[in-house]
Amino acid sequence: MGYVLESSNLILDPYIDSYYMMAGVKKLPITIEKTTQINLLMAEMVSHSLITADEKAKLIILYSLIKSELEDIGRGLQISFRENPKIKDIKIETEVIIEETKKFFIGFIEREILDGDIGAIQAAEFRKIGKQAVGVQFRLYDILSPALDKLLETRIENLSYKKYQVQGFAVLVAIAVIYATIAFNRTLAQRYKAEEEMERAEQKYRSIFENAIDGIYQRTPDGQYISANPALARIYGYDSPEELMAQLTDVSRQLYVNPSRWEEFKTAIASKNAISGFESQIYRKDGSIIWISENARAVRDENGTILYHEGIVEDITDAKQAREELRLAKEAAEAANRAKSTFLANMSHELRTPLNAIIGYSEILQEDAADLGYEEIISDLEKIRVAGKHLLALINDILDISKIEAGRMELYYETFDVPGLIVEVSATVQPLVEKNNNTLEIRCHPNIGSLYADLTKVRQILFNLLSNAAKFTENGKITLEVTLEENASESKIIFSVSDTGIGMTPEQLEKIFQPFTQADASTTRKYGGTGLGLAISRHFCQMMGGDILVESQLGKGSTFPIRLPLLASESKAVKSKPPAASQSEEKPEWGKNTEPSASASANLKISHSPLVLVIDEDVSVLELLQRRLSKEGFRVAVATTGEEGLLLARKLHPDAIILDVLMQGLNGWAVLNALKTDPDLADIPAIVATILDDKNLGFAVGASDYIAKPIDSKRLLTVLRRYRLGGRILLVEDDISTREILRRMLEKEGWEVIEAENGQVALARIFGKDFSSHQKSQPALDFPDAIVLDLMMPEMDGFQVIAQLRNHPQTRAIPIIVVTAMDLTESDRQLLNGSVQQILQKGAMSREQLLSEVRELVFAAVQRNATSESAIPKN
Repeated sequence: MGYVLESSNLILDPYIDSYYMMAGVKKLPITIEKTTQINLLMAEMVSHSLITADEKAKLIILYSLIKSELEDIGRGLQISFRENPKIKDIKIETEVIIEETKKFFIGFIEREILDGDIGAIQAAEFRKIGKQAVGVQFRLYDILSPALDKLLETRIENLSYKKYQVQGFAVLVAIAVIYATIAFNRTLAQRYKAEEEMERAEQKYRSIFENAIDGIYQRTPDGQYISANPALARIYGYDSPEELMAQLTDVSRQLYVNPSRWEEFKTAIASKNAISGFESQIYRKDGSIIWISENARAVRDENGTILYHEGIVEDITDAKQAREELRLAKEAAEAANRAKSTFLANMSHELRTPLNAIIGYSEILQEDAADLGYEEIISDLEKIRVAGKHLLALINDILDISKIEAGRMELYYETFDVPGLIVEVSATVQPLVEKNNNTLEIRCHPNIGSLYADLTKVRQILFNLLSNAAKFTENGKITLEVTLEENASESKIIFSVSDTGIGMTPEQLEKIFQPFTQADASTTRKYGGTGLGLAISRHFCQMMGGDILVESQLGKGSTFPIRLPLLASESKAVKSKPPAASQSEEKPEWGKNTEPSASASANLKISHSPLVLVIDEDVSVLELLQRRLSKEGFRVAVATTGEEGLLLARKLHPDAIILDVLMQGLNGWAVLNALKTDPDLADIPAIVATILDDKNLGFAVGASDYIAKPIDSKRLLTVLRRYRLGGRILLVEDDISTREILRRMLEKEGWEVIEAENGQVALARIFGKDFSSHQKSQPALDFPDAIVLDLMMPEMDGFQVIAQLRNHPQTRAIPIIVVTAMDLTESDRQLLNGSVQQILQKGAMSREQLLSEVRELVFAAVQRNATSESAIPKN
């Protein structure tokens, strides 16, 4: 309310300074009295740490009156100081007293009592503040009284005439009456207003308490409920708060499912004074169990003793159940996804092996048709071969992404020549580039040398990007640029693939690296593909410490820069040469029914053509290899088991052994090990032919070479040619188709191929009927010059064959080339280390590449054995 008297026309004398000074002096005793009343009221409330509604109403009224009176006194004194500059010497001190009273005393009541927690106020603290408030108000009175006396004396002296004195006195009396009337009315209005505010606040808080959704309570430290709202009764299953407080007398047994939670609650609130989000299972009245969450605090007396707990309870049963269901659903989805990815990653052998027969036989039939002049069916056979290759590429993509998702994708680092890789990749992709009438431009910086990375992955990345560029570009140009980025911290090589093709929109670029995603649905319909190539390529880059980016404009073309460190980190990689496997591994037991027929053995030994032993449980692989190798001039002995393969190796001493490691019984790894540990067989080149894409593992157990299925006949012949001085190769492969393709290819090269469909047969081909005895007194056999070995075979797989061969002095030096479709683990690679010359991956290369690799590996191994002083002469 405005200060009415300041502008009132009733103030007729010019001595306003003394008037307002007098008004302040008269109000101070009343203000001091009200301050004392508040001190007494607060002392009682603090001692009980409680404030009742009546006490709160009285406190609000007294607090409002004191605050208003202090403001009135302050405004009056400001007018006095303005009207009479002579009394300004007391201005600063009076202002400080009034402001300190408002700040410390009035502010304390607002902050700590009306808005705060009275239970947290210490009695000594409040007594000190109340005493100081009374003291400073007395100090203000002592300052103003002498000043008022001087003003009145000056005023009397200046009144020369009595009438002016009378008039002045009358005016003062009138003013005093008016002031008293106004002050009284204002006091009443303020009191009524405070009472109304208090009543409204009380109604508001009571409404909140009664209508709250969450339960609200006050509870003694021993678990007795002092108060509870309807929501708490409803949560606990009682009809009313009164029923709850009457019946729920022992919370440790009646409320908490786990009684220890009540002890944990009391301990936590006693030490921390408050707890939040305290979750527990509780019994409702009917015995059902629900989940609740409590937020509570302790109310203490002036000595720190807990009087009671007050808190809020929320029923979180539905939320808890929803979170649990979400967790279980998430775990189930993740488990299903892992199972799917693991299943597909484990299916590499089963998926790729049938394709070996499809692709291999189509190529053989094409060659036979060309030789016989059946030109009209060559194109149809080519369609079969192309379709098989396409299906193989799709399967490889799906298996790659599955292995990435299952966390089974590994890197195998080696140092390789980048310009040589560029020549190889550009030659491979050239037909695709020319198909749409495009041109390929290669720009390789002259300083580009070698790169330490996973060669297979880098080759696949470049081929994916270049084939995509060729597919989405017509009558345009595709550019592969290789540059070097050098700085103080790290040097990187950048492969940049650009095209002038259809390009992409910004929206399409956002999802270009997502698996199973292409630019839009029309892209899949028009161009085909799985949408996995870029996702796989980016994963490979990131695993090697690099990345692939993309820049594109619709209708103008795209650029994909690949950044790889020259010396990549091997934290996620398997080194190219793992530690050698222990030679103390338990030797496998050999089967009894694995001896090759006497006539077959005799026929194989009569010929002077190179003899190759093939060990593979897949009859189609054996047939394909035998046909191929025979056509190339080799003699072939076959074994469908690891035991038979070792027997043949000891008995026939083939020029080479081709071995599949994934055989039942004695697998190819065991056969390979047996060959390389047998002094009589160790010199025979053992070629691992398997679906596993792990060259290093084949080498780890002594394979002379490694060929991946589907077997590339040209690569196999190239490998066998390396070991051709003795003229005999043992081909150990369970897949008949793969084995026949390899055999025909090697025989066409002039090798004698000994086949084995598994490790047992392979060993039987080498050692004869008594190969399991390992008697050094046995007559020496015509051991193969090299072994081409599959790893996944029945009875005895390629690992077991390798182990047996490496354990036998006569077969320890035989070069072993692993040709497999198996996805080798790091432990598999370590097992093969030092026992095989090469590991070739079925399905990872074309038939021509695979056969060429086998041919070259066998030839090189035979050459090494021929010049070695430890070579064992054939009988």
